[in-house]
Amino acid sequence: MDKNQIIKLKDVEFVGIGNFEGETVFFDKKTDKLFLGHSKTKFKVPPVAFLTGATLILYVLVREVTKVQVFSGFWPLIFGFFLMIIISKLLYRPALNEELVISPFVLSNVDMITFLKNEKKNIVKSHLIILLAFLFPVLFSIIYLWLSSAIFLFLAILFFMFPLLLLNTKPIQRFKVVHMLDKKYSTKEKDS
Repeated sequence: MDKNQIIKLKDVEFVGIGNFEGETVFFDKKTDKLFLGHSKTKFKVPPVAFLTGATLILYVLVREVTKVQVFSGFWPLIFGFFLMIIISKLLYRPALNEELVISPFVLSNVDMITFLKNEKKNIVKSHLIILLAFLFPVLFSIIYLWLSSAIFLFLAILFFMFPLLLLNTKPIQRFKVVHMLDKKYSTKEKDS
């Protein structure tokens, strides 16, 4: 690859494994090489992200005016969660069309080991954030099932979007790649 190459994210099998000096470090699964890059185009969140919030507000207004309870039970919750899975995939899809400016990423073994150890700590933090992000929809779901209150149904569904969007960033793949690279560079360090 050239020194600075422009590529589309969907055309490569990259896993973003961390940040170095303000740019993202990518691991190419096809070539087993590291690249440093940044986005050439700004990713814009499509308006579909705000439809759920608008639906919630509209429903609450209609319910208050008509005093009719439309939703109750387990199935609206399941339907809403599947809807959020689809919406989160639709939100992530435009990100795959991002153009990246990349260049090869090379560090000494010692610097690479330090970088990877820091990223391992960051991965643990991001997994904790994802687990905590699931706490709110679970809590709102329990309250909804207990009270049959539509506001808690919509809050559960709405808050389910955040951990799903975080899961689209491939945290498990990132963990596997960083762990594999850490093992590889630690072995090189011991050999030298």
